Amino acid sequence: MVDAILLTAMISYLGWGVYSARLVSGTAAILSTWFLNRQWTFRDRASDNKIRESSTYLVINCCGAAINFSVYGIGVYLSSTLLEYPVLAAAMGAITAMLFNFTASKRYAFTG
Repeated sequence: MVDAILLTAMISYLGWGVYSARLVSGTAAILSTWFLNRQWTFRDRASDNKIRESSTYLVINCCGAAINFSVYGIGVYLSSTLLEYPVLAAAMGAITAMLFNFTASKRYAFTG
């Protein structure tokens, strides 16, 4: 939601480009999800070593962001519909990256 709201606002109301807006909205989403995952999703697996946990989470999510942005970029490049409605391309990228991020975070970042 953070990603979609910021992306839409920056493109529709602030006149940002579809790629620069996506970088900002994606970064805000990564910060939000670390906090939410630590508090709810992986609460029982959260580590006392927050530096290791957050560093690992950051690396995983940078990989996920590359996956996310690639799916998004290919979508808006190849599809006039997705270029017209970039939030749909953002959703496609987010879902793909979410699967990667969840699996990798559970296995490597939130190890308790």
